[in-house]
Amino acid sequence: MGVTDTHQTPHVVYVFDAGFRYCTLVSAYSVLKYRPADIRISFLAGQDMPEFARAAAALMRAFPDADIALRPEPVLDLRFEIQGHLPPATFGRLLLPQLVSGRVLYLDGDTFARRDIGPLFHADLHGRPFGAMRDPPIERDLHYVNLPLRAKVKPHLAAYLEHIELFDMASYFNAGIMVIDLDRAAELGVLDDIFDLPAAVEFVRSHNFAHADQSWLNHKARGQVALLDPIWNSLWGNPRTNRLPLPPRRQFAYRASRRDPAIVHLAGPVKPWLDHGKRLSRAMQRWNAEYCALMNEADRTLGLDLREMLL
Repeated sequence: MGVTDTHQTPHVVYVFDAGFRYCTLVSAYSVLKYRPADIRISFLAGQDMPEFARAAAALMRAFPDADIALRPEPVLDLRFEIQGHLPPATFGRLLLPQLVSGRVLYLDGDTFARRDIGPLFHADLHGRPFGAMRDPPIERDLHYVNLPLRAKVKPHLAAYLEHIELFDMASYFNAGIMVIDLDRAAELGVLDDIFDLPAAVEFVRSHNFAHADQSWLNHKARGQVALLDPIWNSLWGNPRTNRLPLPPRRQFAYRASRRDPAIVHLAGPVKPWLDHGKRLSRAMQRWNAEYCALMNEADRTLGLDLREMLL
């Protein structure tokens, strides 16, 4: 149980606000580049975005065999204060049961595909409602706890260690890319408990966790997540996963995600489409260059200056 009928059309879902409209369009372009047909893409946003609608229409023309829908959903117009660089829109994925059904592949907008996402969508979840990939920085930092280098534990990890009983840190996952089987979650009776937006906001605020609703999902979805191959969520190429403190078997597990990932996740405050003015690591330079080439390709294919329109 947990593997989908391979004839089921993959359904990719983006939840975003105006700040992520450009990268979301480029991400969808990358998905369609490798799977131009037999795919659904739903753009779910809290507000009308006329310029994004124009860009989405161009995407539909370029990929006529794909089912692409732009759906303004007022329920996603979230307005509240939350710490860190993440906007309230990140909590919008907790409203997915109100907006979609069945199995979906949720993608953050700051991702880009490098091959067909079909195998990820159809992954065997072993009867669980979630499929996700481990969060490499969290895993790496956790290993420092067991070394004489405890002083190097990052501040963001301290809050988790203070409330270790709330998490299964051995399977802590990154929530930017998830396969979600909403029907299975309902069957197991965990749908309402996990997708509880007010409770999630209060949880993050009261515990001062750094990763917004990701911490909530890791708390509430304990035991309900199938951990999938890290090639499907390579955080800027998963640097520093080839060395200590990760043990050799975990270094090996990340090898393909460093060399040839299927999806690259441009996580963090530095983004290739913004004038960040920061020096990038060698690993990040590779993915920055690849993403910049993808941006130019999307402009040429769609016949639009997407950056001028959407940034």
